[in-house]
Amino acid sequence: MTERPSTFAALSAFLFSLLCLTASTVVFSLMSVFGLRTGYFSYLYSAVLQGIAFVVPAFLYYQRHKETRPALRLNRLDPVCTVLVILAALAGVIALNWLSVYWSLFLDSLGLVTGTGASLIPRTPTELLLSMVTSALLPALFEELLFRGFLLPSLERLGRWTAVLLCGVLFALPHASLEALPAHLLLGVALCWLVLLTNSLFASMLFHGVYNATIILLSYRSMQADPAGASALPMAEDALSAMPMVVVLAGVFWLLLYAAMDRGRNKAKSPLPTPAYTPLAGREKLLLAISLLLLLGLLAYTVITMLPGASA
Repeated sequence: MTERPSTFAALSAFLFSLLCLTASTVVFSLMSVFGLRTGYFSYLYSAVLQGIAFVVPAFLYYQRHKETRPALRLNRLDPVCTVLVILAALAGVIALNWLSVYWSLFLDSLGLVTGTGASLIPRTPTELLLSMVTSALLPALFEELLFRGFLLPSLERLGRWTAVLLCGVLFALPHASLEALPAHLLLGVALCWLVLLTNSLFASMLFHGVYNATIILLSYRSMQADPAGASALPMAEDALSAMPMVVVLAGVFWLLLYAAMDRGRNKAKSPLPTPAYTPLAGREKLLLAISLLLLLGLLAYTVITMLPGASA
């Protein structure tokens, strides 16, 4: 049976990445308070941070434990499965965007200020290119290496459903976006199943890259067409009237995703056997508890920044 990565090592790597992201959030918050601008340096900083936070721990572990490398699932994708993954990602952008719209309208009804991510939308061709690299290509490679290439196989000994749900939560919360939280949760779970059923990490990398790149391109086009309304939410009445169409789009997304998984499962070569159930050890539970507490703290901070007058 193929050896899996150490759960303690994977959770340690996740906590390390979380501390890196938290420190980065604090630094940028302080810079914003003092009115400092980073300009294009922020893109370089983002690329380096992602490399350190996501790649280094997983790379060092697999270098030292070569016997666990098959758990990375670096297997080629069937061409038909590749096309289905791309189509599912494109459909997912539309379906999950509408989910975020409905969720944001709900947050608005609670008095929270949404639409705070407009400043992150690229406004020039140069910013678009840099965003495509640092917000589409690198996350597709780096985040997937940590979450689906390292963390997910280490958690499979808890059972597939537990591993998928836990990995999905640990993927969604560090994004620190309350508006996109439901979409990130569904995305995290879907990417886990995509890797498990296709037996290929490249499936989640491809989906992730196409998904992020499409969002960036659409945001850029929207900003060019209407800078003032690029991040504006539709009226509640319009959103409700669009619900039948959204249901259909969600169904198309699910069918394409299912087709990609089914094709990948039928074409998968030498799928990894499911490991025997083994509960978390005490030190692993401690790492997980610390990580969840830190994530809840980040989520609370996000909520605070969305309170009326918080940005004033």
